[in-house]
Order: sequence, then C-alpha cells, then structure tokens
Amino acid sequence: MEPSSCRDCINVARKNLTSLCPNKVTAIGGYDDRGYNNCMLRYANYDIFGLMENAPYFFVYAESNISENLIEFNQTRQRLLERLFSEAAARPSPNKYATGKEAVSDIVTMYALVQCTPDLSEADCKECLHDTTKLMSKCCDRRQGGRVINPSCSFRYETNKFFKPSIAGPPGSPDPVTPEPPPRKKNHTILITVIVSVVASVILITGICIFLRVGKLKLEDE
Repeated sequence: MEPSSCRDCINVARKNLTSLCPNKVTAIGGYDDRGYNNCMLRYANYDIFGLMENAPYFFVYAESNISENLIEFNQTRQRLLERLFSEAAARPSPNKYATGKEAVSDIVTMYALVQCTPDLSEADCKECLHDTTKLMSKCCDRRQGGRVINPSCSFRYETNKFFKPSIAGPPGSPDPVTPEPPPRKKNHTILITVIVSVVASVILITGICIFLRVGKLKLEDE
C-alpha cells in the first residue's frame, strides 16, 4: 500500500471510529472501501504498547470451499504459517511481518501474510500468532482463504496472490569503518568508533497497513 493510500485509510477509520464509538475510552476498528480491512486504528485509556492482547478478534473467510486434497491443503497451510510466524516474530521493529507461498499441488499454490504490531517482543509476537490459529476451526475450515485479526496480530492466507511481489526489508547495517594505523613514532592508538543512533518515535495511535488485494469475502465479528 502506498503511503497516501495508507494515510487515507487511517483518516477514514478515525472518522468511523469516533462516530460509531462516541464517548468510548477504548476502541479498535479498521476500514476498507471494498469491505476488507486494509488498516487498523486503536486507542485506549491504558498503555497498550508492549502489551500482547488477543481479544477482541474478528475473522473473514473466502466463500469458496476446498473440494479436494483437503488433508494436503491443511498440512501446507500449517507448515507455511508456522514458518512465517517464526520469521515475523524474529524481525526487528517496526518490520514484524512476513509473506510467503508454498505449493499445495501442481496447480494450487497457497500465499500467506502474517503480522504483529511493532511494539511486541519476539516471544509475544509468536504467542499471539499461534493463538490466532486456535480460531481456525471457527473461521477457515475447508475455506480457500481466511484471515484472523486481533489487536496485536493477524494472519491471512489465500490461493490467490494478494500481496506485492516483494516487500522491502529493514535497511542493512552500515559498512564497518576500519581504523587507520597509527604513526610508528607515536605510542598512542587512535580508535575510531562509529555510533549509529536510532531515533525512537512516540506513537499516539497505532495504524497497521497491510499489503492486500481483496477478493470476495464474508465478515463475521466475535
């Protein structure tokens, strides 16, 4: 999603949240003009940063069912999600997401995206994502696609590609600086240290923008 589209999505979500949840001290919601959440906005009267929360949740699922190779499909889904859960959890903030694909058969490929809010630790991110799979039987059994979302993490899988071909990872580390050798006639050593500082931003509202291409989906709240 382009930054301008992300900004527009969050602005609409903000307007909807304040109109649908007036006078609420805690609220969470998202927006997509095609009926599928491309961004999420949340506020609360307590510190939500660094706190893993897996409720409330909601899920969406594809209308089409799996008609054959159900065992292979479920095994592929589990294997792909497990791999992506570990990848997303291990990535540094703010890049706690992962995408991937795996072949179900010669003609069917599964695509998946998983994501945690960037304030979570590796352990909390992985725990949150594993908790979402416990809802699989409610949302996604025999479905060709589905998604589970809670305040701290989400996952989505489809048999159609719904994310961009490549998502840029975090910037690489700077090249090391090699100290110059000291002059022979001097007894002291010159040490050159390069310190790379990272400025942390204070975030007032959490907006999560996800690379999606939406198909026909049903939405069910829990």
